[in-house]
Amino acid sequence: TRQSLGNCLIEMSLLDPDTLDEFLARQIEEGILELLAWENARYEFTEGPPPEGFLGDRLARSAPFLSAAQLVMEAGQRVDEWDRLRREIPSFREIFVVDESFRNRRLLDLFGADSTEFRMAPLLDGRRDVEDLIEESGLFRFEILKGLAALKQACAIRPATPDELKAVDQALLQNGQSRRRVKILERLLAQGVDRAATRQALIEILVEIGEGEKA
Repeated sequence: TRQSLGNCLIEMSLLDPDTLDEFLARQIEEGILELLAWENARYEFTEGPPPEGFLGDRLARSAPFLSAAQLVMEAGQRVDEWDRLRREIPSFREIFVVDESFRNRRLLDLFGADSTEFRMAPLLDGRRDVEDLIEESGLFRFEILKGLAALKQACAIRPATPDELKAVDQALLQNGQSRRRVKILERLLAQGVDRAATRQALIEILVEIGEGEKA
């Protein structure tokens, strides 16, 4: 129909306009806050609405609810928080798993079913690094890092061991999930596990998926 996804969902009565406006405003806010977190950048704020057609009709209606002053204040608070989170999660290539002692009921008691941490738990299966979690969870980057930091501080998650990564790699191999194997093998290589064999397997997969230059 060439309509936006939001409009389609409203027409199908799966979403109401107010909820969509609220989400779009949040999406814009998170995008701006990520920009303001850049270490080497200069910003210029222009008063008034954006140019006509710049955001689209519905986005333009959501934008006025965002206060530039509030955004700057929130960004300032997040700078300190961001430094703490990056100390807890120093690499986006790390692959985490839920510790056995915190699975199921204990994790639910600690965080609650509606928490970001509990919603993330099924994705922490040794198959995804932090970049994958951000991409696949439907959550914002800041939410993911904050949730991971909370889980780590509670000792509910830990980095996947080489044996766990090997087991995941074998499962992915059997299921023909070559692209997802790349990050698993890269992590094993970074840990110095079976360097020659791991490197060879990684090269073969990269060639297979058409990334020969990277191989």
